[in-house]
Amino acid sequence: EKSLRFYLSEYSSHVLELKLSEDSMILLPPSLSKFAFVTKLDLSSNQIEVLTNVIAGMHSLTVLDVRHNRLQHLPYFLRNLRALTHVYCDVSVSLPPLEVREMGMESIFAYLDLCERYEARTEEVEKVRGKGRLKA
Repeated sequence: EKSLRFYLSEYSSHVLELKLSEDSMILLPPSLSKFAFVTKLDLSSNQIEVLTNVIAGMHSLTVLDVRHNRLQHLPYFLRNLRALTHVYCDVSVSLPPLEVREMGMESIFAYLDLCERYEARTEEVEKVRGKGRLKA
């Protein structure tokens, strides 16, 4: 009898669409990273609070559906998925703001890039402050 691990390693490169909706997922399973060639990923109607970098290697991904989850923001790494043309998420997702999401993927990518740069810069400032070289 062949294991799930065998099927994941043998056939994951042939899967183009993956529907994992209504599965009560809270976290994305690490095995999801094996599906590098998926073009459509449906994670809708789960309990996901954070999109982990498990999907960061899905460079063929064109459609990501994360509606009806508990997400508050889209992760910065999405900007590296340049094939992505559609992200479906709830209006309650606060980052990027709805206005940015309505302007399309290029605007979303630019926004996520700016947020990541800002966060990195803020961390640098905090490190310098922590070493006593910069006063608040």
